[in-house]
Amino acid sequence: MTLSHASQMEMKNIVISCESRLEDFAGEQDVGTDFSDDEEDSDNEKELVFGSNFDSSSMDELMIDTDAGGMLFPGSGMGDNNEEFLEAIKERDELKKSLADARRDLAGLKNDQVYGAEELEGTNKKLRTLASDLQERLSKSQSELSAVEENLTKTKRQLEDASA
Repeated sequence: MTLSHASQMEMKNIVISCESRLEDFAGEQDVGTDFSDDEEDSDNEKELVFGSNFDSSSMDELMIDTDAGGMLFPGSGMGDNNEEFLEAIKERDELKKSLADARRDLAGLKNDQVYGAEELEGTNKKLRTLASDLQERLSKSQSELSAVEENLTKTKRQLEDASA
């Protein structure tokens, strides 16, 4: 990934800002620990350098006073008027909620589908067992019927032979 020098400087500012926020948060958690007065430690910290041709004078060009209503990223549209940005955030949050609801519904439907498939398979197994049992009964009944028909045919012949 190749970034322009200005983008590298913006990225460095963002990372430094995030680090300071983390240090502030850690300072709130650890009462009595003050990170801002440790000049010895700050001299030993590694500095983030994104490019080989780093010029500290160009850092001043990119420093923007965001508290005074300046824009963090020029051309991003975030200045004094944050209304569009806040609306976009609200819309994003609503979309995330809708997506989470849709995923939850989908998971429920998949669960119902799995349950329905398991129930259907159980019902099919019972039907197969019943069909197999009925098939065995039918073949047994057919063999008994054919034996009775043979016996009837023999008896008819004997009756005809005795009458004649």
